[in-house]
This record gives sequence, structure tokens and C-alpha cells, in this order.
Amino acid sequence: MSGIRSLPHTHALVFPRWRLPHGLVAPLGASLDIAVMMTASAGAQTTCNGWAALSGYDVAAAIVASLVFLLIGKFCGLYAFRTLAAPERALPALLATSGLGAAAVVALLPVLTDAAGLSRGVEDLFALYAMALTPVARLGFGRLVRAAQAGRRLAGRRAILIGDAAEFDRLGRDEMLRFGFSEAARVVLAGSAQEDGLLEEDRARLALAIRLARGERAVEFALLVAWPQERRIGAALEALRASPLGVRLYPDAATRALLSHTKDARFDPFCGVELRRPSLGTLDRAAKRGFDLVLGTMALVALAPALLVVALMVRLTSPGPAIFKQTRRGFDGREFRIWKFRTMRVAEDGPALRQAQRDDDRVTPLGRILRRASLDELPQLFNVLKGEMSLIGPRPHALAHDDAYGAEIREYALRRHVKPGLTGAAQAAGLRGETRTLAQMQARVARDLWYIDNWSIWLDIRIALQTVLALIKYEAY
Repeated sequence: MSGIRSLPHTHALVFPRWRLPHGLVAPLGASLDIAVMMTASAGAQTTCNGWAALSGYDVAAAIVASLVFLLIGKFCGLYAFRTLAAPERALPALLATSGLGAAAVVALLPVLTDAAGLSRGVEDLFALYAMALTPVARLGFGRLVRAAQAGRRLAGRRAILIGDAAEFDRLGRDEMLRFGFSEAARVVLAGSAQEDGLLEEDRARLALAIRLARGERAVEFALLVAWPQERRIGAALEALRASPLGVRLYPDAATRALLSHTKDARFDPFCGVELRRPSLGTLDRAAKRGFDLVLGTMALVALAPALLVVALMVRLTSPGPAIFKQTRRGFDGREFRIWKFRTMRVAEDGPALRQAQRDDDRVTPLGRILRRASLDELPQLFNVLKGEMSLIGPRPHALAHDDAYGAEIREYALRRHVKPGLTGAAQAAGLRGETRTLAQMQARVARDLWYIDNWSIWLDIRIALQTVLALIKYEAY
């Protein structure tokens, strides 16, 4: 399709040596400011009283000043990329903010004096040092950032760009880095800037962009369209709901031109607006993965003897392998091979599959027992450790059922915004086994989406405990 261009290897050629992630520029700037406050505090005390006079109260004074500086600096836009790269534009704000940080310490002088015997002279000198060192440090940091940008050593978030050809024509590589992303692929919308909504051709391109994002390992979608087109932006956002990636709307060329003239650092012409956040943030995904690894490993070690016994029984009681593997769709629709103990005389996979039913003649006698206790699912602990699944999440279905229910239930694809689970909120609520009617699957999907919207580690623990209780009451087949 001519409207989409993939750039799978360009980033490796543009950045042949070390690369600094664009998202680390602001944290590094904040760390620099804290270091300046610490240095100013230590310098003031040693100038007046010598090195032997340094104490924990000097550190406390520097921490107070740093917190004030960070809070005010964040509000004033001092950690925007353009301010960090060109601090000379915000020198008055830098001086005022560092002065306010030192003033906060001076305001606490009666408390600090009682605790540590700090003098007014030390605090006044602290304020002077802070106001002198902050601009110098920021100017040096700005030169480093500009040098990294000029040498193309800044690495942005890998993004799928979606927008109008006219907007792309006015977007340079340096501007992309200032936005904080690097281009993984580009989707050029076919509709004109005057049209409302999306053309059918655009919808097809966006569907292909979602598949492309999986292959390119993109982390977000970046919208670059004219801002007055509210309906068109809304339609694009709706079309991208099937993907778990976040969606950001970035200023168009006209808006960037207007904002570039302002001297107020709070209005950054390269600041995107987050229209949709990923279902789980970076820290949430890390916490969930840690939960899976710890509990999954413990469960696998504890159940290893039982797994070996069950595998041997399956192998001896019916012809065929002990482990049955079937293709399923996981996070973001990526396919993987799920592991289960074989409970049937057949090993079906592919586009035509019949759901297991009560008294199904394909199920072996041992398989009936394993299904009733859900022991056939235990080999999926290996899928969990491999990172293809999670302990808790929406249960993955066979591809044939995925396609059928995806066509019938509009929200079905949203289940893939998190990894599939060994068990899930629907199973803990008793929604398991055969789905005879569409309403039964709709109830299961609704429960899964509730889980995604309300996820927490404590919810995972609760669902794990509820699943154990549910297995006692309900039967699968």
C-alpha cells in the first residue's frame, strides 16, 4: 500500500555509536539541578566554617531547596526539551527559581538554626552560590544536548507517524527528535485536509499500520494532522483502539510556528498531547512481569513432580504426545504457541475449530478429569516464564474463535491490550467453559475489559485466590 512506508533499519545506520534516549534528557536536567543545590549548600558551609562543619543538616537544606526548585521549574517549563537545549532563553526564570529555592531554606532558618546552629551568613551565601551555579551548569548542559542532537546521538521513542503529506513535508529529522520520537514507519492519510472523518482507504491504511507497529516494535502512534480537524482526529483515534499503544497528537506546522515565537517556556511547540495512554504504563508492566516471574517460578518448582506424573499418565493412557500446542493471539495480537496437557484424541488447530462441549466424545477419560480441575492448563507456566503470557489476564482463545467473536463483538480486540493469562477476572467470576451463546462471550469480554481498566497487583492476587475457589465450584469440559 503506497500510503505506508517502513523504515526497519534506518535507525541503526543513523546512530552508529552510543545513543541517549530522548526521555532521559529531562531527568538528567533535574539531576543536574539537585547536584547544583547540593554543591551550593556544601560550598556555603565550608566557606564560612570549614569542611569539618559539614553535617546532615546541610544536606537537608539542599534537599529543601532542590524540591522547591524542581516544583517551580516544572511549573515554569524549565524541563521542556527546548529549554534544556537552549537555556539562555530562560535565564531569568532559572535565576528566579534558584533564588526561590534558597529563599525557602532561609525561611526555615529558625528551625535549622535551632537544630544545627546554621547562621544567616551561610544561608545568604548558599543563595548566591545557587543563583551563580545554576545558569552556568544549565548552559553547559545545553551545549551537551545540542551536540548530541547535532551528532544524531539522541534516540527518540520508536513511533508510527500518521498524518497528512503536507505535514510530513514540513517535518525534518531534527524536529522529530525534538518531539521525542524516531520514525519507524509513516502512514500518509489519503483524505484531504477539508474532509471530516476518514475515507475507507484511510481506515485500511490505519489497520495495516497497527500490524506494522507490531513488526517494528513501535511504542506509540504519533498523529500529525491539522488541529482544526476534530472529527478526523477522533475517527483516527477510534480506528487505533485495536492497538494497545498510546496515541499522541503533536502540533501541526502552523501551531509550531505560532508557539516558537513565545518566550514563555511553558508553551513548547514540540510538546505532544496524550490522547490515549497505554493500558499499562512502563512501571506497571515491570511490576506485573516481576509478579509473574516470582510466582510463576515458585509454582513451577512446587508443581514439577505433579507435572511429570500427569505428563506420563497422558502419554500412557492414550496415543499421542503429552503436550498439546496450539496457536493463540497474545499481547497486541502477536501469535504464540500455547502449551496444554493433551486432553483429546485429536490435536486441532487453524481456522476451523469446534469448541469443547459437555460429554464431548473427543475428550479422553483422563482428559475429562484434567479439564474438570483445570490441570490441563498448568504447562502454560512455561508460556508465562517465556513472557508470552501472564499469570492473570484475559484467557486466549483459538484463532478460529478469535476471528468469529472479533467480527461479532466490537470490543473483543481490546482484550489484547495486556498479555493473556493463565486465569483471569472472567474465570474467577465463574465465566469459563463452553460459550453457547454470544451473550456469554460478551459477558466474558466485559469482565476482561473491567480487569484491564482496574488493574493492580492486589487485583491479580485477589483473582488468583478467587480462581482457586471457583475451581471447586465450577466445572470446565
